[in-house]
Amino acid sequence: MKILGVQENTIIWAWYITYTIIFFIGCILQALASKAGLFENSDPIIIFFFFFLFGLSVLAYGFLVSTWFSRSRTGAFAGMVVFFFMYFVSAGFSSSSSKASKTIACFLSPVALSFGVQSLANVEATGVGMHRGNARTVADNFSFDISLAMMLIDTILYTLLGLYFERVIPKEYGTTEKWYFPVSPSYWRKKASPKVKDSTSPQEAIININPNVEPVGSELQQQERNGEALVIHNIKKEFVVPGGIKKAVRGVSLVMYKDQITCLLGHNGAGKTTLISMLTGVIAPTDGDAYFRGYSLNRNMREIRQSLGLCFQHDVLYADLTVEEHLIFFARVKGYKGKEVADVVSTKIREALMDQTIYRFMAADGDPNANADVTLKVNTFPLPYTATTKALFGSFLSFTACLFIVIAFAFYPASIVVFLVKEKQPEHNSKHQQLVSGVSLPAFWLANYIWDLLTYSIPFFAAIIMIQAFDISAFTGNGCSVCTSETYPAVVLMFILFGFAISPFTYVMSYFFRDHASSQTYTIMANFVLGVVLMVVSFVLDVISESSKDANKVLKYFWRLSPLYCLGSGLLNQSIKEITANFGFSSTKPSPFDMDLMGWEMLYLAFDAAFFFVVAVGIDFLMSFPKIRAAVFKDPQIKDAPYEEDEDVRLEAERVAKGGADNDAVVVKNLRKVYKGNKVAVRNLSFGLPKGECFGYLGINGAGKTTTMKMMTGDILPTSGVGKLGGFDILSQQLEVRRLIGYCPQFDALFELLSVREHLELFARIKGVPSRDLEQVVKDLMHQMNLDDFENKLAGTLSGGNKRKLSVAIAMIGSPPIIFLDEPSTGMDPVSRRFMWNVIANISTQKKESTIILTTHSMEECEALCTRVGIMVGGRLRCLGSVQHLKNRHGDGLMMEVKLDAPSSSEIEARMQAVLGGSTSTISKDQLRGTAEKFGNAAWVDKIDAKHATGYALATALERDGSIRPQLFCAWWMGEERFLKLDAFLQQCFGSGHAKILERQNEMCRYKLVGDAQMLRLSNVFRLVESGKTEHHIREYAVSQTTLEQIFNNFAAQQNEEKGVARGLAN
Repeated sequence: MKILGVQENTIIWAWYITYTIIFFIGCILQALASKAGLFENSDPIIIFFFFFLFGLSVLAYGFLVSTWFSRSRTGAFAGMVVFFFMYFVSAGFSSSSSKASKTIACFLSPVALSFGVQSLANVEATGVGMHRGNARTVADNFSFDISLAMMLIDTILYTLLGLYFERVIPKEYGTTEKWYFPVSPSYWRKKASPKVKDSTSPQEAIININPNVEPVGSELQQQERNGEALVIHNIKKEFVVPGGIKKAVRGVSLVMYKDQITCLLGHNGAGKTTLISMLTGVIAPTDGDAYFRGYSLNRNMREIRQSLGLCFQHDVLYADLTVEEHLIFFARVKGYKGKEVADVVSTKIREALMDQTIYRFMAADGDPNANADVTLKVNTFPLPYTATTKALFGSFLSFTACLFIVIAFAFYPASIVVFLVKEKQPEHNSKHQQLVSGVSLPAFWLANYIWDLLTYSIPFFAAIIMIQAFDISAFTGNGCSVCTSETYPAVVLMFILFGFAISPFTYVMSYFFRDHASSQTYTIMANFVLGVVLMVVSFVLDVISESSKDANKVLKYFWRLSPLYCLGSGLLNQSIKEITANFGFSSTKPSPFDMDLMGWEMLYLAFDAAFFFVVAVGIDFLMSFPKIRAAVFKDPQIKDAPYEEDEDVRLEAERVAKGGADNDAVVVKNLRKVYKGNKVAVRNLSFGLPKGECFGYLGINGAGKTTTMKMMTGDILPTSGVGKLGGFDILSQQLEVRRLIGYCPQFDALFELLSVREHLELFARIKGVPSRDLEQVVKDLMHQMNLDDFENKLAGTLSGGNKRKLSVAIAMIGSPPIIFLDEPSTGMDPVSRRFMWNVIANISTQKKESTIILTTHSMEECEALCTRVGIMVGGRLRCLGSVQHLKNRHGDGLMMEVKLDAPSSSEIEARMQAVLGGSTSTISKDQLRGTAEKFGNAAWVDKIDAKHATGYALATALERDGSIRPQLFCAWWMGEERFLKLDAFLQQCFGSGHAKILERQNEMCRYKLVGDAQMLRLSNVFRLVESGKTEHHIREYAVSQTTLEQIFNNFAAQQNEEKGVARGLAN
């Protein structure tokens, strides 16, 4: 949104307004509910403001925390931990604490809440309640109005700090201010920067620098003069990296013209993304500048962003908004109002229905009394510190320690669940990658279990060491009158059993989550309830009455299914036993292993460990059975409307149905997938692939390619149909199938904290590569995929292209008989792509070792590798055959691209003198028809239109300036004459209607030549064109057979997602 021109403060205040409304409604309900029961004697308006101000302070705190972190998951976790411990600061104050110290502590919002609740509780207990009259009444050195005032101050303070840190703390994206910017005079005395005027011609300067730059026509030069073009001048970017300075962009000078598509090519790391980041204001350039409409990139970025749109490499969409709502939102961001919004949104929805199209539119010392005076010491210990006092203090310390231990361990499961959920998310899905590579389900879960036990050892040892270090008597047995020598070992055993139980319990919880970021937060909340809350509730039920105690005995059998409750309950029982003994209610010394102390809890923890592990593995195991999985995730059954089937596709389906493909490596028979909502992703797909064939599986996004691969690899179940890989059924023989395949998914299934070498070693061992060959296999793969320079680099730090190379290398390990490559070359530079092509060609077409199914959007890649190609449209296979067969059958005729010479300055000047006599300085709209008559054809005025291939430049100038320069008009007229002359020449050479114009952009035009074979012989075509090359101002031309890309586009246009015609294309 910032790139689209939305200011940072606007975004912040939008969040504030949104949550202020939410808190306002919630606090009204809270005030009404409190009046009905909790604070029935208090003024509901005061209760409302109390909760509302706290909500605002929490909102401001959340904003403050967000400025410290770039990752939402890390920020949410850290913010929650800090907020939680801020609340416990209030526990360090007593009724005798000074008013000043309490007020200062209220700079922590949770402390202000705690003190405010205490004040409310005190006045409610007297039956008076809190009203405006007694809100300032001081009790226990604190008044309620201080709480309200401090929460308001906290809101303002947190917001100001957030605004400061938002500008100062470096983030992954954007630029920062100096830490002292608030006191810098230049910050407060900013002046509007005027538009930059540049009298030099940027294009001419660039041509002087690099003679390889092609000169442009007069209408494009006009854009440079009036500021419509984006002019980049000597822009540079340097990064400070370990070992020195990395020059990412080295003095790039370039002009990008309006109404043209400029493509930046380069290998990974060449500086393409860095250049785009500088031009969009994501990062600041080290040197150089860029200009657009007279505005400077360095000085006028806010103005430039009013005309800026950006499509990120990864999706940046709001999950809760529909396509239409996205478009409405960004239309308003871009300044559309009223009916304009509805018009532009309806237009964009008709033009595109895919995610990426949305982007195209929007673009102390240990002694608490150290250094304290006598008065403070007397307040701390008003009576002699006797042995009894020490025992009582130790008892209450153990009770408090029990509570804090459970709270601390409630955070531990969150560190487990986040990785489990992330591994099964479609965007990552490394779990499926491991299973496809040959990992069994028991091995997968056992490996997780062993690792989680190892990581648990860190908090485990920390806990038992701290218990011993602080000598918590109820847990160590030291100085405890009712403890035995078994107390400390029993506590240690309790922690050990908890470690064995909490991990499987978390595994089961992971099945309830789909998003790894939110799973962490929800897991902490759930364990807090299942641990701390249940423990406190159980304790309260035991002390209220005999009837509630009896009920609690029954409830404990269910509550003990929570490992965290078992840990807290066992430690709490031991603490309560010591407390009751110190007060003289008990003198026996029971064993800590007694069922009434820790016995039941230990027994349940042992049971939980085994039970939840079996459940976690069992759920996964049951879901591997197709019938069970199909019963749980039942697909809708719908019939397709009748459709015409291609002859090649029909013959292939008949071959498969009659058993002609039974010996093929890959056999697909009537495979079908229907998603919920009656979305048919794959419609009765049938084909067979023999051993050693590389099959190009083409189609636009949403055509059904990835769905087919997911069905074949066992990631999802087909609704109906049969698939066999190497003779094994993909449903009933998944283990056998997985031994035969290599899989490169559409999204990289990599581990961010493993290096390239570690990935290859891991999957090589999974696939059974012998230890003696492991080193050589890994080296060969890194060399083949050009990954040697990244051998020890973590996968999380690799570029997108290098991640794809690593994913392909993993799929190639062991040269499996069947390999699925889902868009493997996405993000690769041309050099790396060639390396990959050599590897694929070597194992498929040369050695005939593997059958490869390749999905790609690169027709060049498909032609270089694939022996057969199938094009999917709307879930159906529309054509099938070799590349040459498809060209012959679906691509009649030849394609010819021609570029005409642009009129020179001298030619334009001579024509102007001949027609206009040099008397005209500008041509207004009213003068256009008369001028056209002088040039010889008044009807050509109708070509000056925004939709015309070349007339759009004049229409734009006329709309912007109210007139047209005669030089521009004359250059356009001469260009039109040359094009019509060329068109008449081609019609004469090949026959009327046999040279069809397909596309025209300025001097470039593309024709389709049709006719008999003799006429379209290449020698004849070249002879005819060469004969008129000079006379018809043909600068360069190319003749080719209809390309695979053109055939693909013809089929793709038949899918609903691809509609609309661009300017310059013939309908």
